[in-house]
Amino acid sequence: MNRIINNIDTFSFVYNKGMSSLFFPKDRIYSGKKIKRITFFGSVDCYCDMRAFPVLHKSFYSSLYVQLFDTDRNRIFKDLPCAELMNGVNLNIEVNRTLNYDLSCVEVRGDMSALTDGVNYSVMCAIEYDEQVVSVSEPKNCYTVTIPTTAGKTFYPFKDSDIVSLNEFVIKRIAVRGNSDFFLTLRDRGGHLINQAPGSMFVPQKYSENLLLPNVRLDIDKCYLEMPYSANDNIILEFYY
Repeated sequence: MNRIINNIDTFSFVYNKGMSSLFFPKDRIYSGKKIKRITFFGSVDCYCDMRAFPVLHKSFYSSLYVQLFDTDRNRIFKDLPCAELMNGVNLNIEVNRTLNYDLSCVEVRGDMSALTDGVNYSVMCAIEYDEQVVSVSEPKNCYTVTIPTTAGKTFYPFKDSDIVSLNEFVIKRIAVRGNSDFFLTLRDRGGHLINQAPGSMFVPQKYSENLLLPNVRLDIDKCYLEMPYSANDNIILEFYY
């Protein structure tokens, strides 16, 4: 099954053992915009977040509950387990409201005793916003890019790779092959933004949905991928157009 993503902002709650509430940040790009969907990621999706904090294993997300309120202080979600909003769970739970970020939060209620005291853990979350209805046909062509990683380097701008010709293509899908331990940021010339999306989101057949992009023309100068730690393993991206 295919699903189109328009705009995503990915961030990481920092969780320390003993904390009871995690409030959604209000200073992100989605602030003031209509939220479409919220997705959480476990350590199977990303071993570490962007700052190299370990991401919680999916088993802990059943101890986390989402409380969401809109700007009129109406409750949207009450005690919704984060486990039901995890990447790969085949539930279509949509928000479709603008949120009140003073009230909206994740509450910690279950047993977290297995975690280590004093360690910064990550509760990773992606918010889809400003969705527009777009028709995307199945792409017929593929342009494959191999980005060699280097020890000591964690930031890889697209403009430093030999992929300038992507400027001319209307990109409809991206597939990741092999190493997916990175975060991908894409901007297009029409204003769409994929901000720090985990590479694992774009691994074909990994989840129940394959993601399509809304016919984007990439702004190569503003696209990049970043890793929480350096590696010596090539990253292979397939751009379908």
